[in-house]
Amino acid sequence: PSTGKALLEKYKGYIDDKKVMRIPGSNCGIQLQQGKEAYDAAIAALEGKTAVPELEYSDALGDACKEYVGMLAQADDPNSVEKFTENVCGKHGDFVGSLSTLAEFGGETPEQTFVNLLAQDGSPNKNYINTLCDKKFKVIGLHFAEHTVYRYCTFIGLAVGYKPK
Repeated sequence: PSTGKALLEKYKGYIDDKKVMRIPGSNCGIQLQQGKEAYDAAIAALEGKTAVPELEYSDALGDACKEYVGMLAQADDPNSVEKFTENVCGKHGDFVGSLSTLAEFGGETPEQTFVNLLAQDGSPNKNYINTLCDKKFKVIGLHFAEHTVYRYCTFIGLAVGYKPK
């Protein structure tokens, strides 16, 4: 949480009064929907959260995420746990307990992706912080690829457990 808050503060400093984020070294600005308001809300949401234990990376869950990112990268289709579990996840393994997914479009670096997941500028459903800070998740898989509309797409699967096939 402390790292997240520090990064949100850093990136909030790149947002101007017209809700355009200009990241140093980038050749263009990013038009935001909520701007600093989204970053302030995310910082407040991180208050009182405690660090989560390190997650185990699952190659099989990562492969499932890779396959799903390939599907997302070709369409402007929002993230759907049902689509992921029904169409992809079961081919690579079986999840134990609950599974949650996070999708982020546009982040060019891991740091930007993380900040975008926390801020969720313009998203009506701002539950990613609670998901990222949920200690029940022990396993992670992820993948990123180029996207036809948003340049990049990152998809993350978090599970209580995941047994590869």
